[in-house]
Amino acid sequence: MRFWGWLIAYVAAVWLDLAALSLFPAGSPAPSVFLVLTITAGLLRGPFTGMATGVVLGLTADLVSGRLIGLGALTAAIVGALAGLVARRVFRENLTIVAAVSLLLSGLWSIAYSGGAWLFGVPFHPGRAFVAIGLPVGIYNSVLVPVLYALGFRRFGQLDPAAGGERLRVGGEWDG
Repeated sequence: MRFWGWLIAYVAAVWLDLAALSLFPAGSPAPSVFLVLTITAGLLRGPFTGMATGVVLGLTADLVSGRLIGLGALTAAIVGALAGLVARRVFRENLTIVAAVSLLLSGLWSIAYSGGAWLFGVPFHPGRAFVAIGLPVGIYNSVLVPVLYALGFRRFGQLDPAAGGERLRVGGEWDG
């Protein structure tokens, strides 16, 4: 039964990302539902889950766009893992901090992606990509991630940092 739930969530994420992209003109920055989900998964469930979510959703974005296959998966995996590592060190109950972390990680993602594209010969300049793509996408994500994070936090609870981020606190009790 868990397989079907994850499959439905994956199909919904792909559909939402394509729907969000269709609302913005071609060539303009649009919110990345995949990046929002990757950052949120990292913040809620830790670095491994954030990295795994980034690989799956980043590779999906690469396959949908049809270019630089694997670069989006790599950069999204790095961002998901960093979100999980940051979650262990910051006060995640404060949504302002969650918004700032998502803005920072979205900017880092755009610089890493454009730098990787530049290494493969695509004429991206990381500084210009940050201003043209990273900053607007980061602003979109800094609005969307706290909303999704707050909903997920209510549903899943808080990670136990002493257990390596593996156990959940639900109703004040540590699940074991």
